[in-house]
Amino acid sequence: MNIGIDFNTKTTKAAILSNGSNVEDCKIFEVKNILVIANGNILAGEEGFNKFLTEKNSAIYELDQIVELNGLIINKQQISTEKCLSVIFTLLLNKIKASVSNSEISSIVVSIPYGKFYYWNYLIDKFFSKMGSHIRRSHIRIKSQAAAFFYQPNIRSLCWHEAKKKYNELPWQKRFLSKAPKRLREAGYLFVSILQDGINISFLEFDEFCIEIKSTHYTNTVTRRKIEKSVLDYFVSEIYKDSRNFALDDPKTTLRILDAVNEFLKMPQAGNTFKLNLPYVLCKDGEYRSLDTKIDLNTLREVLAPTFNSLVEAIKQLTLKAHRGMQSFLENQVIVCDLFIQQNIKEIFPEKFTESKVVFFGNEKSIATGALNFSRMLTGETTGEAEDLLSLDVIP
Repeated sequence: MNIGIDFNTKTTKAAILSNGSNVEDCKIFEVKNILVIANGNILAGEEGFNKFLTEKNSAIYELDQIVELNGLIINKQQISTEKCLSVIFTLLLNKIKASVSNSEISSIVVSIPYGKFYYWNYLIDKFFSKMGSHIRRSHIRIKSQAAAFFYQPNIRSLCWHEAKKKYNELPWQKRFLSKAPKRLREAGYLFVSILQDGINISFLEFDEFCIEIKSTHYTNTVTRRKIEKSVLDYFVSEIYKDSRNFALDDPKTTLRILDAVNEFLKMPQAGNTFKLNLPYVLCKDGEYRSLDTKIDLNTLREVLAPTFNSLVEAIKQLTLKAHRGMQSFLENQVIVCDLFIQQNIKEIFPEKFTESKVVFFGNEKSIATGALNFSRMLTGETTGEAEDLLSLDVIP
């Protein structure tokens, strides 16, 4: 069994595949990177989230909060970031083991965000090192999440793959007399990840047999967190108009609305309204009522328009930095982000990027699937056109 993991400060996703199966059959698992301290126990993911909502004497922390605090102090006992990270990864692997029985792990590839890469790399390395013989092959950490996306199967549609295929199908005499497709040597590709805490851009060049990350740039001028906060503020402002007077200053209510916002961002939104449904929400009179507020999407898009324009502009400026001094031309762009964000920036791209380029968009599962394909390559399994390619920006 091969495992590809996309680690971020907000969520950790894993794509798994049994040996010999097609990548389209892979299963996706997800754990929210939140930790709840309840009755001296550390809980993570949905279990921790539900425990926080139902138990009074519980405290909740996001993983990046724990990093800022350099760990937690609970009942005068220091709880390290390493311990918190271990709880999250253990929960994820237990989910996988419960779903796939009697299957040995062949290889694990973990994709880590560019920001604080070496910090997370050290902690993740310590966790997997303790597993010892449980993993037959040591895990690999990919430095650039954007680079991991290359191994997503649908990117095989890139034009140079077709050129390579046609070239390789020629009789050997014609291949000997003709040159390899020019674009195989000169095409460059830009991979963009819109992360919780920033934007990561990697400029890659290909030849026939390898992928090389020529430059990587990172900015936090516009982040997914800022978009998430803007949507949350708008949702709350609409709920405030409700005559039932929901207790929006209650931290548990805020957390539930934030959770709904994250689910909202993951999906494309059609129509002019979105109905937010949350049962048993505390009101100011102490009663619990169902929250069923309608959100005006047209107004929300107007509110977010400056942010999305700034996002595309930030990508454009990073693109110029990443491509500066490169001899290869920019062939394609691949952008990984939430589906709702995709909807809103697709229309802006033609205005900001006047040159004719093909832009591919990937969803939140893309990086985990890409890391999975990389994992399969390490164990010698066929992954299609990408099987001959090797990422050079990898920490072994």
